Amino acid sequence: MDAGDPGALGSVNAKIEPAPMSDASPADDPPPQPPLRPDPDDCCRSGCVPCVFDLYADELARYEAALRAWRQRRDRTPAGSADPGPDDGSPKGEA
Repeated sequence: MDAGDPGALGSVNAKIEPAPMSDASPADDPPPQPPLRPDPDDCCRSGCVPCVFDLYADELARYEAALRAWRQRRDRTPAGSADPGPDDGSPKGEA
């Protein structure tokens, strides 16, 4: 990966913001999406600060915070509202 390529880390650098509080239905408030884990080959192993895996760890922490906030909003949804569906926003295999 070319560290000078601004698009190379685009998915890692994107901020995950919790949705604002509103009277929106669950369909209007989808779960946050987890960041994409970098491939092992994405690391140049030259001691970069920050490393792509450091950036991923930061994004994962923001995602987990956004997911907790989303779950709290979903849990406050009044009974009888639209079902948010089977996807709870958890990364596959990390339920």
